This record gives sequence, structure tokens and C-alpha cells, in this order.
Amino acid sequence: EIREETLNKVIAQAAGIEVWHRPLVMRADLSVRAMRRIATFVSRSLIDELGRRHDLDDDTALWLKARAQASIEADDAGSEKPLTVEAMREAHKEGRLGDEMVTGAATLAHRQPVVTALSLLAGVPAHMVETVIDSRSGRGISALCWKAGLSMRTALAVQTHIAHVPTGNLVLPREGIDYPLKENEIRWHLQYFGIEAGGAQRGI
Repeated sequence: EIREETLNKVIAQAAGIEVWHRPLVMRADLSVRAMRRIATFVSRSLIDELGRRHDLDDDTALWLKARAQASIEADDAGSEKPLTVEAMREAHKEGRLGDEMVTGAATLAHRQPVVTALSLLAGVPAHMVETVIDSRSGRGISALCWKAGLSMRTALAVQTHIAHVPTGNLVLPREGIDYPLKENEIRWHLQYFGIEAGGAQRGI
């Protein structure tokens, strides 16, 4: 038994920690809001499990069904084009490179495609991206993903699966979605790694 506030913090952190997904889905005390948040990052099979285990109103049931279908379509799209360095470059050239591809590559621990994507999106040389990742700095990686115009959830996936940032040093999404860092703090971390704060960036 945990308080709702604590559960919300766990859900916010769980997006990048796959072993937590099933235990969350299996909880009996999930609110509709919690279920919807969980469904944004768990697998298609676990979305289906959410629907089976909980007494849902019609709107929530339809919403979960739509999420499951979107997951199927994303899997199909991913199977057509492997998440390689070349795929990242091609997607960037065509204006398709974004959160979905970077998170997908990060979750599969495909480091070089992620480095390439961050380099292209942020306008930063690949060796500087490597330096940020090798630092295992959750704040530095989050700042770089912000500059690249990516979501905080993508930043968490990069921290977890590519940089292997220690759990205690992970920067977690605020309310499960937003960057928790202030813009001046983000700019400070970019400058620390010698990266200009201008260019593509995401609003906070």
C-alpha cells in the first residue's frame, strides 16, 4: 500500500525502467489517470492487460484500445526500417526524425544510432554527444535532448538504456511528461560540455 503521490512519482520514473511496467499494470488501485499515464509507455500486451484487469468506463476502454492499435502500427513501422545510423540520417533528411525513432533505438540499446540522431537534431558533433553520454550525467543528457527538440521521456530512455545513468542520478519527467529543469539550468549544463544553447530546442 502506497500513497497516490508516491505512486505518481513511481509512474513518472517507470517509463525508462521496463522491469517496473508489469508490477504497475497489476496494481488493483490504479486511477483512470494513472492507467492512461502507464499506457503511454508500456508494451501492447501490457496495455491489453490493463484493460482486462480493471473495470473501465467506455471512454477509457476506447482510449486504451486506440493506444494498443498505435503501438501495433509503431511496431510495424519499426519492422520496415531498422533503427540504424543510416536510417537516422535518412529520416533526418526527410524531416521524420524525432522522439519515436530515438526512443526506439535507445530502448534497444542501439548507441550509435542514438548518438547520430542527437548529433543531427541538436547540431552538435558526434564526439561531443559521446562525451555527454559517457559522463553519465542525467542533467547533461536531458539538456542535450532538450536542445535536440526531443521530449523528456526520450531523455529518460537515453539516460537509462544508453548512458546507464545510476538510478539515484536519473532526471525524471515532471508529471510524467515535462522537463523538470529550468531553462537557465539546462543552458548551464550545455555550456559545461561546450555546447551552444541555441538551435533546435523544446519548450519547457
